Amino acid sequence: SASSPQRGCMLAPQKTRKEKITSGRIQGIFQGISVGFMQSKYNKIELKIFLIYNEDYSTMLYSSIKKHYPVIMLCAIGILVYTNALFNNFVWDDKTQLVENRVLYVPQNFLNFFTIGQEYGYYRPFFLVYLTGIFTLLGDHVFFFHFIQVVFHIFNGILIYTILRAFYSQLTALVMSAIFLVHPINTEAVSYVSAVQDVHAVFFGLMAFHALKRSKLTIIHVFLASFFLFLALLSKESAIIFVFVIVLFRVFFIRKNVWIIIMSIGAPTIAYCLLRF
Repeated sequence: SASSPQRGCMLAPQKTRKEKITSGRIQGIFQGISVGFMQSKYNKIELKIFLIYNEDYSTMLYSSIKKHYPVIMLCAIGILVYTNALFNNFVWDDKTQLVENRVLYVPQNFLNFFTIGQEYGYYRPFFLVYLTGIFTLLGDHVFFFHFIQVVFHIFNGILIYTILRAFYSQLTALVMSAIFLVHPINTEAVSYVSAVQDVHAVFFGLMAFHALKRSKLTIIHVFLASFFLFLALLSKESAIIFVFVIVLFRVFFIRKNVWIIIMSIGAPTIAYCLLRF
């Protein structure tokens, strides 16, 4: 009859509500496993990349430390030895030359610093410029004076190492530089704020020597050497010793461009004499 279904036509069985829920759960589990597998795969790739990157970074870091370990050692030795000096107070001449010297508290007196001391033979204008700079930028906190002074002294040890390295082995240069760094004869110059002019004179003198110790010189090297030697002389008159050290070094070891060196160090020496006398 027309109301009965055709025999060749099969109707799909309808799923019950319970079957639908079960099927959805199974499908969700398989999707979760698939996503988890993909995430695990990507995590493994990322982990491999991370390990490779960190292995390269560790190698680079190790090579850098191995290359610069003398400098790191000198910094560590300097900090270890002079940490106690960082917390000292102003003593002795510090009170008259720094604390009670009101001239240093006025940056406008900058040009006058190059005439102070000419009449009584105590001509060290860079010392006054340095103190005024710290007062202006950091205030009168004694810690900053000691900290910067210790940093300068550590740089001196590093400069001595780089100079000695041209003549001696790495270990010998390191040991000699460390002896300079911790030698008791330097204690007053590092711990006593008013003695910072000694540290400055050595620093700028070594910088001038470092600029001229190479055989091939450029105009930049000559200019920097003249500039640093001028600052050394303005720090303390005893820095004149570097004039003779540089000339003798060029004459006996390099034996090139001697007259250029004489003129390059002669110019700041003459300028210093004109200012002082």
